[in-house]
Amino acid sequence: MLTTRVKESIKTSLAMVIAYGIALYMDWDRAYWAAFAVAFCSLSTIGQSLNKAAMRMFGTFLGMVVAFAFIALFPQQRWSFILALTLWVCVCTYMMGGPRKQYFWHASAFTCAVVAIDAGADPVNAFDIGILRAKETALGILVYSLVTIFLWPIRTGPQVVGAARELAASQRRFLDALLGSLRQGERVDGLEQARAEEINARGGFEPLLAAGETDDVEIREQRRDWRHFQRLTTRSGEILEHASWALSGLAATDVPSLLPGLAGYAEELDARLAEVERMLDGEAPSRQPAAVELALDKAGLVRLSPFQRAAITVARLRLDELDRLTRDLFACIAAIGDFGPAERLTGASSPSQVGFVLDPDRLHASVRMFVTVWMAWLAVIFVPDLPRGTTIVIIAVSMGIALATMPMLKVSALYRPTLYGLIVSGFVYMLVMPKLDGFLQLGAMIFVVTFGLCYVFYSPLQLLGRAMGLMLFVVVAGIDNDQTYSFLSYATTALMLPLLYV
Repeated sequence: MLTTRVKESIKTSLAMVIAYGIALYMDWDRAYWAAFAVAFCSLSTIGQSLNKAAMRMFGTFLGMVVAFAFIALFPQQRWSFILALTLWVCVCTYMMGGPRKQYFWHASAFTCAVVAIDAGADPVNAFDIGILRAKETALGILVYSLVTIFLWPIRTGPQVVGAARELAASQRRFLDALLGSLRQGERVDGLEQARAEEINARGGFEPLLAAGETDDVEIREQRRDWRHFQRLTTRSGEILEHASWALSGLAATDVPSLLPGLAGYAEELDARLAEVERMLDGEAPSRQPAAVELALDKAGLVRLSPFQRAAITVARLRLDELDRLTRDLFACIAAIGDFGPAERLTGASSPSQVGFVLDPDRLHASVRMFVTVWMAWLAVIFVPDLPRGTTIVIIAVSMGIALATMPMLKVSALYRPTLYGLIVSGFVYMLVMPKLDGFLQLGAMIFVVTFGLCYVFYSPLQLLGRAMGLMLFVVVAGIDNDQTYSFLSYATTALMLPLLYV
């Protein structure tokens, strides 16, 4: 029996070979664009792959239109053109931090950078470059979608339930660590790790849910309840994060004496989340949520400084809202699992709709992106003979916007897949490809290399590494009908990456 790891590697490799074969047969320039679409849309389930493919297609179209607009508006104004392109990339980076359509904005930013930079130097052919990009992206998406539908299809439904359980468990751990910190008046060990795990679980749930709505009938029928679950957990996570940040304002404050019911509150909320996990495991709840009161000691509050008084008052309001949210979360999962006549308290605990408010974390990611892109642009303009020239800007945009969604990931995590990709692609490019004759041999080589990269970097935590390895293979190989070989080209690419990481 083949393992899931082998099956998924085979599917990506087969789609890569087919996409290359069609692009070369049609004699399209830059056949590697179709390969990029396959590499970046390859995920483990049908729904995930189809949703990501759709987001990439729509994002590609939007990015192409925006790039055409910049070329038309700033044909001779270099600095205005660079500023407009950078601002658009920053807007996409900010929007990627939202709860939905992250990959749409990723594809839009990357496509805009590719078309604007490639076509900006050749505005006469800008439209042809944009259309070629769209055609080859559509080809890669279509090929991988068909392969993943007909070859070992995997449904998303069970993964949605598993991700929901992990999200509830991570919020339970975060809540335990946070309330422990409140009782002790200082941060306890494990609080930051619990916070990172909760953020990661919350960010991974929405794409899985969207995929489940695409390929699973049961998830689609209950999508309103599942979307309600997502909204509740999103709001709960935001409250936990805000409370975590506010701990510094409660330092040297005897919180348990100011909130006498804190111990009972912590016990009740922990029990509720435990029951949520139990229901997501398919078991009926052993208890119903009990009422809990978090009183405030007004006499003790008078003795605090104005800043501490405000901090403890806000903390209590947040904890009260968390009480309502966990009640509604229990009711929501009870409705999904059909466990008794639990009532949904949507009016009491649904997240309030407020106007647009800037998110500091997303804004910080956008500022980082602005600085990164401008450093790359200035290096291209003012550093003579910079390896790969404007290509360094395109890759800086792609890597920067990917890292913006994973702030916990260090750049050093890319060193190993980069080295692996350079060694493999260099060996194939210089020693294997010159010996090949015909597409049959070329296709076998593409399949073997792609399979190896997908198999080695199969873990979800290695997704960015797999993308980097496949990108290096595709870029270095430069597969085309009129194939050329140059050690200088390979060495230039290898030299560009350390500069990019710096």
